[in-house]
Amino acid sequence: MKWADILEKSIHIHAQQLTKTENGKKVYYYDTCTKNEKGISQDGREFPLTKKIAELLAEIKSLQEELHIDSEFIFCHEDGDWIKTNAYETFLRRLCQSKGFQVTNNHALRMSLNSNVLLPMGVSVADRAAMLGHSIQTNLMFYSFAQKDYLDNVRELLDSQYKTSQGTLGGPQNVIHFPKKESPELLISQQF
Repeated sequence: MKWADILEKSIHIHAQQLTKTENGKKVYYYDTCTKNEKGISQDGREFPLTKKIAELLAEIKSLQEELHIDSEFIFCHEDGDWIKTNAYETFLRRLCQSKGFQVTNNHALRMSLNSNVLLPMGVSVADRAAMLGHSIQTNLMFYSFAQKDYLDNVRELLDSQYKTSQGTLGGPQNVIHFPKKESPELLISQQF
């Protein structure tokens, strides 16, 4: 990410760091497409710039200024060069392990954000998919999982409805009677 990607209310995610081999060496390069755009830029996506993210970014910017780091990249070394994905992945894995988390890669963190934060908050599947940069189907199939304590959560929700003065969701006052439809087989047999 570059500082230019930080907008007033969002983060513009529209590029990625990729590698290729040149003369037998791994070379990192800046690609103007996200992973899900598959080489054809569609101007990426936006992620909300929350107060906490804005505070963290301000802290990073302040530290860069204090260290006289001049870089277009948010995550960079002291010489201003961007941090390579393999260094990021190694750091992330070690950090998660040191905290006792089973989550050890970026993909798992994205699943956790979707399932443990956004889904319980009631963020719609369309919004979650847009933020994470994939289709609704992909979000539901690969990123949305029940919480370990889902039974407790569901029980609390159902019990909270029972305590209301209006009764439970399934109380008699909430029952809708639908007209009965006869099966086609029964209608045919009645005609003869």
